[in-house]
Amino acid sequence: MREILYYIFVFPLEGALGFLLEWLVSLTHSNGVGIILLSLCVNLFLLKLFFLADRISKEHALLKGVLDKKIAEFKRVFKGVELYAYIRTLYRQKHYHPIYALKALGGLALQVPFFIAVVFLLEFHSPQLQGVHFWIIKDLSKPDALLGGVNLLPFLMSLFTFLNVWISSKEKGARIQGTLIMLVFLVLLYKMPSALLLYWTTSMAFALLKTYITQKYCNFFKPTHQSSCQEAVEGRSTFKLYNAIFTKNSALSLEDYRIYRNISIFAILNICLMIFVYNPFALYSSDVTQFDPAEMSKTLGALFGMFLLISFLLIYTTSFFYKTRLLKIGVFGVCVVFLIGIIYNFILNYNVITGEKYGALHQMLFTNENAILLQLRQLLIVDCLTIFIALFLTVIVFCFYRKYFLKILEVSLIFFMIFSVYYLINIATSTLDDRVGIQIQDVTRFKEDKKNEKLLPNFSDRLLGFSKEKNVLVLVLDAFTNSHFEIILELYPELRKSFDGFVWFSNTLSEGGFTYLTTSSLVGGKEYSPYTMYSKYKKDTLNYSIMVEESRSAFKKFATEFDHLGWQVDILNAEPAIFKNNEKWLIKSNIGIYSGEPFAEYYRYKFRNNLVFLENVREWVFEELLNFGLFKNSPFVVRALMYGEGGWLFVKNTKVRLLNKVLDFSSDVMSLYEISNTNAKKPTIKYIKSVISHPPSGLSIETNCLPSFNIETKLPLENQQMIPIRSYYYDFHLDNEICAIKGIENFLGWLKKEDIYDQTQIIIVADHGSVDSYKQMENNDGKQLGRHSEPLFLFKDFKLRSNLVENKSLMSNIDVSSILESNISGQAFKLKDFLEEYNSNRKLYHIQTNTRGKIENIFEVQGDLYDPKNWKDITEETLKQIQDEGVKNAK
Repeated sequence: MREILYYIFVFPLEGALGFLLEWLVSLTHSNGVGIILLSLCVNLFLLKLFFLADRISKEHALLKGVLDKKIAEFKRVFKGVELYAYIRTLYRQKHYHPIYALKALGGLALQVPFFIAVVFLLEFHSPQLQGVHFWIIKDLSKPDALLGGVNLLPFLMSLFTFLNVWISSKEKGARIQGTLIMLVFLVLLYKMPSALLLYWTTSMAFALLKTYITQKYCNFFKPTHQSSCQEAVEGRSTFKLYNAIFTKNSALSLEDYRIYRNISIFAILNICLMIFVYNPFALYSSDVTQFDPAEMSKTLGALFGMFLLISFLLIYTTSFFYKTRLLKIGVFGVCVVFLIGIIYNFILNYNVITGEKYGALHQMLFTNENAILLQLRQLLIVDCLTIFIALFLTVIVFCFYRKYFLKILEVSLIFFMIFSVYYLINIATSTLDDRVGIQIQDVTRFKEDKKNEKLLPNFSDRLLGFSKEKNVLVLVLDAFTNSHFEIILELYPELRKSFDGFVWFSNTLSEGGFTYLTTSSLVGGKEYSPYTMYSKYKKDTLNYSIMVEESRSAFKKFATEFDHLGWQVDILNAEPAIFKNNEKWLIKSNIGIYSGEPFAEYYRYKFRNNLVFLENVREWVFEELLNFGLFKNSPFVVRALMYGEGGWLFVKNTKVRLLNKVLDFSSDVMSLYEISNTNAKKPTIKYIKSVISHPPSGLSIETNCLPSFNIETKLPLENQQMIPIRSYYYDFHLDNEICAIKGIENFLGWLKKEDIYDQTQIIIVADHGSVDSYKQMENNDGKQLGRHSEPLFLFKDFKLRSNLVENKSLMSNIDVSSILESNISGQAFKLKDFLEEYNSNRKLYHIQTNTRGKIENIFEVQGDLYDPKNWKDITEETLKQIQDEGVKNAK
């Protein structure tokens, strides 16, 4: 509990003061001067609150004087219980309670949170202050010992406090209270570092000066009406500037003033709640397994603390303008910001030009950086239009619907608060076993093999257990561009020997351009192809839920068919299909479904001595969550600035996080040869999807395919100049693909060593290609013919040993399902017959969509897919057929 309170109430303020202190020290080149200026800045900033506290204290003193006079009269007449009853009645009539005497300490109470934050701040800075002298103080990290071993600053601080107490109050009780508090602080702070005493002594000196000046003006002007000292001060010509800023009323009725003020307050609260609580909590709740459980309380506490701090700072700062002519324009400004945040948060939360979403977050980095950085000129136009709409709506609201808008702000604040609490409860109650899509057969996350010092998931023996009898392996390499395999073979011609018995289909087309639309057809065939699904639903858009359900159906059909034949079925990453661990059909079957990067722990441990530079990343994702909250509420161009090439601009170690993500993504393929076994007792079929070849990139060939900050890419120079998106995500995509092939090479070697190579049918395929189809660009003025349209496709049948063969027949990654069906039917797959069935006149379809599943273009492709002449745009007629009539059978 103490830690949570620290991160809510102290940590945010400590961070803000630390930032200010570092700036002041860099400006003055003196730690001592920086600390003094920090104290002055805090006191000047809080000056308005100090005056308010003084006013409340004076009002309390006046009321207390009246009450004491009346109580003295009661004491002359009444005694005992009767006196007590009269005093209670008097207090109730005057709305007074003895505890209100603490109002006299309001000014001091305002300082306490800042003082506590400075204590922690200077404790954090203490290593930097060791041996640092300031004026006559030899070491700011130690007590000053200026009076022959006796510390001077604590007594100087106490003197200022004592004088302030006696000048500011004439009441005996208040003076006694103040003196006692002064003595307590003297005892507590006597042996504290002189840096802290320097800060607090400066604060007390400032408070004494403020009190002296206020008292001097009060005594000099001698106000005749009953008012506080502060009112007299504000009314004098000496304080005209202060009066103009703080107390000058604008030409508004009291009702309008209150409405504008409340709109400003509630708009600020809504904005801060969205940025610092609602969005970060929602992200955290989406998958708690991505975060360190040990850091949960302090992360969420710090985020809530930031909400409290920033809300206070903004409301307090804007309060300076409540009674000035700037009130309206200030309120107008915060309302525009609020509406902009709502629009970008709930409507424009993707690249509206390309239609691409930002994708999931891994290691707190987006998986689709492309959507953030592309089409910025067009997105700038959208930003301008959005801001104009926000301005227009705010003008309408201000002219006609101010009261209603205030109600909307109040309701929206309640909405954000309720959902923030909901996400908090979800986070607190979530467990690994409740995670949708986690392993089905086993619920223990990891086991530790002490003997071999390996960290492996407990399902690894089964998932990578192959049979001596018969195996089918479908290895899906996400976003592997097919024509890159040709470049890899040119760079490493010796790979041909390792891929003996394989056929490389160098002319393969993907019917769609992103995972959610194409994966189902790999195991389900034409029935689940994009073309068929659009025809089935007679729509030009397939939403997320449709694609998930179709994928579930495809994988369930695929798995159960093999299971009924007595095969052991294992699936790793059936994206986008989602299966829960309590589905009856799975419990009764011999099917295992798993998710994630299950070998990452083992892989990291194996290369722990080579990956020390990646351990510097902090597990605490507080800064990333703050940036995410700001990102969600920002215009597109601001988002591109915040999230630059490869990660968050305002977060340290962003590139380290990116390379950690790359490491996790590569762990499966690079570990296959080492952790596979031959313990399966029945024929096996494995569907394993890896994202080693999916951006982000960062694997270095020179470091045995481990992540590196310094990569000498193997991509030919002429192709480097053609990279469509220059970023760490894509510059080294080929290098990641090379590492994937080398990992597969090692695995093929293991199969041969274990003498099960001939008993294993292997399909290596991509669900789609990537943005870097250089072979298409060469023949099409630097542009791809289809978005992510050429996926890798390699195939090796049972008992085949021959040189790697390139086949240029027009193929589709959907053809994988035909190979799988031959195993279900029990008939050998005859490639020759398959190719003869699809002669040179074979036609395939590529449906180009955005990531929301909306069709943009439909192409009919025939022959060489790298020749622009073989691409025919049939969008208009096909959409008409899909929407108006439907297609019963996929072509």
